[in-house]
Amino acid sequence: PLVVSCQWVEDMRAGLPELPDARRDRYVDQYGLPDYDATHLTASKATADFFEAVVREGGTRDKKKRARAAGNWMLGEVTRLLNASGRGIEQTLLIPRHLSELLDILDAGTLSNSMVKEVLEEVFSSGEPPGTVVKARGLSQITDASAIEAAAQQAIDTNDAAVADYM
Repeated sequence: PLVVSCQWVEDMRAGLPELPDARRDRYVDQYGLPDYDATHLTASKATADFFEAVVREGGTRDKKKRARAAGNWMLGEVTRLLNASGRGIEQTLLIPRHLSELLDILDAGTLSNSMVKEVLEEVFSSGEPPGTVVKARGLSQITDASAIEAAAQQAIDTNDAAVADYM
C-alpha cells in the first residue's frame, strides 16, 4: 500500500503554480482589471508572468494604475507586434523592464503616446533599453510652457519675412 502523509500533500499543493482561472480572478480583484483583459492576460503563462513582472517593476506606485496601463499596452501594441512577428512574448527581445520603463516615460510626460509606440517598436526589434533608444533618436516632448514660449519667440524674431507674410 502507498502511504501519503498530509504534510507531503500540503507541500505538493504549495508547489503548484497558480491556475489561469485563479490568476484571472486575482487580476480582477487585486488590480481592478476588466474580466476581458484579465482573461487575455492569463491566456498563457508567459504572458501572465510578463504582465506581473511589469507591474512589479513599477515600484511602490499605484499598482492598480500600473496594472491597467501595463494591461492596455500588452493587449494593444505589444500584441500587435507579437502578431506581426509571429512570435510569443517569450521569444522576443522585449523584457518586462523595457515596458515598465516605457510606462514611466509616458507617465512623466517625456514622450507622447505616439512617440512611445515608435520607441516600443524599436525596443521590440532591437532589444535596446527605451532610454537608449530615446537618447539615440533625440526624442523628447517639451511640456514646459516657458520653454515653448521662448522657442516660439525665437522663431518669430529670426523669421521676419514669414512674420510679414502672416500679417
